[in-house]
Amino acid sequence: MIKIITLAFEPENQCFNDEALQRFLAGKQIKKIQPEFFNLDGQVYWTVWIEYEPLITELEKPKLDKDFNSVQQQLFSQLQQWRREKAVNEKIPVYIIATNKELVAIVETSKGVCPEWHLLKTSMLYITNTYFIFFG
Repeated sequence: MIKIITLAFEPENQCFNDEALQRFLAGKQIKKIQPEFFNLDGQVYWTVWIEYEPLITELEKPKLDKDFNSVQQQLFSQLQQWRREKAVNEKIPVYIIATNKELVAIVETSKGVCPEWHLLKTSMLYITNTYFIFFG
């Protein structure tokens, strides 16, 4: 993957504020970096061309406390797949989307029809809306 980040020189601080660059680099395996400086209409810029790979690792399948039936196992697997795809697309770790415990809660409350979303914590609202569309 490739990303280009351009930062303007801040004359008042006599530096480039590289916080955005540092945030982007976190959690990535950098393959190549090509920095360049340029001047446009009297403003100095620093642009960085970055070739990278995300360091999102797939988590091991959790050891479930409860024995799921085949339908619940399939639902749990589909939720894990959805979570992986969403994490890769948004370039964030899978646990930010949902933890295994939260996925188990969705499966446990689904009862084979529409999950009871009110039983899940508020941060799951995003997932539950997508989940309802995806599985509904």
